[in-house]
Amino acid sequence: MSATKDGNINETSGEVSQDTIEGSADEIGQEMGEDMEEGRCGSPVAKFKPLASYFVLGMILLVRIMVQWHRKGLTYAYGYTGLGAAAGNPIFEISSAYPQLNGWYGLLAGLVYTIPYAGAGLVVGKMSEKFSRTTLLGIVTILASLTMGVSAAVNSFAVLAVMRFFHAIFNSATNPLSFSIISDYFPPERRSFANSII
Repeated sequence: MSATKDGNINETSGEVSQDTIEGSADEIGQEMGEDMEEGRCGSPVAKFKPLASYFVLGMILLVRIMVQWHRKGLTYAYGYTGLGAAAGNPIFEISSAYPQLNGWYGLLAGLVYTIPYAGAGLVVGKMSEKFSRTTLLGIVTILASLTMGVSAAVNSFAVLAVMRFFHAIFNSATNPLSFSIISDYFPPERRSFANSII
């Protein structure tokens, strides 16, 4: 069977023409409602749309900056000492609000944060194969922000420690989600540039 120029299959040789394959790729693209182009292995892939892709990259970059600021916030706040009327005032100095930080800062900034941070990315990376990556990224970003809000609103060292633990989980989750979303929006030859930005 062999294919003719119009995409028909010749029953004697059993071969399919390139026109038939290209026609099938176009049909798949039309069914999906996307403009399709041929990938490196000849399979159809969605066409690169720079405006949408770079917008997504910009949003992911903002998320990553925000969660990293959250992560470093405790370090910056702990090192701050107030001047004048603010000196020794717990409203301005976290070390005055939580005198326990003098003995527990290393644990709070280290082990309490790094253990959940190390493990959560593996779990969320697997989840990103089954669930919407953008929805998951939105959820973990909101939850990371809530942990910071609770830390600021509740005057309890125990709550601060628990919120650091959960923030580590949500911060870690942004890593695999960010890189997998980039792979959805950028073709292989442009991904290294996009990944280097985030």
